[in-house]
Amino acid sequence: MVKLISTATLAVAILFSGTAYAGWEKIKTEAEFNTLIVDKHVTYKACDIVFEKNGEMSGKCGKNNVKGVWQFKNGLVCRQATIGNKQYNPDCQLYEVDGNNVKITRNRGKGEQFVWKIR
Repeated sequence: MVKLISTATLAVAILFSGTAYAGWEKIKTEAEFNTLIVDKHVTYKACDIVFEKNGEMSGKCGKNNVKGVWQFKNGLVCRQATIGNKQYNPDCQLYEVDGNNVKITRNRGKGEQFVWKIR
């Protein structure tokens, strides 16, 4: 009986531990964003972008250079970027993570979604 209770307790502990949890978690603070995203390569298809500590973005999308700036505001990542010769409108985006995946939702979390890899 004791062994059965111990096994059940262990199963519940594993089920609810951080390592067993799977699902999207919103990045709520700049500190979380800094820990999870900043100075890491974030990739999607032919794009590889780095959000730098100084508030700049850099990288490549195919053969085009990516340059821009970002700021964490009210639970969103607001960015302005240029890819090659194309200037993109400023956008505040919702970032959610699940392991090494980051889901980015445009237009303050109400627009198009893309799942990128954190490397």
